[in-house]
Amino acid sequence: MRHKALLWGMYVREAARGQGLGDVIVAALLSHARARGVEIVQLTVVADNARARRLYGRHGFTTYGIEPCAVKVRAGDAFIDLDEALMSLRL
Repeated sequence: MRHKALLWGMYVREAARGQGLGDVIVAALLSHARARGVEIVQLTVVADNARARRLYGRHGFTTYGIEPCAVKVRAGDAFIDLDEALMSLRL
């Protein structure tokens, strides 16, 4: 498992979005991973989060699957199931 890394919990506060910070963070993470001999970086992202998927796509990540009902979020008194896109990048 030493050849793989997991990008987990990436988040840019709403007030700071649209300034390229996500690109800076992902680029720094990938540089760090390459320097340590990581061969593949994996991540998951809510499937309908088009903005995040475009961010990762700009850095070469591709979707290799969808996990249905991967996340449950509260919506008032109910819960909504969200699918997650499974993405990876071979370095």
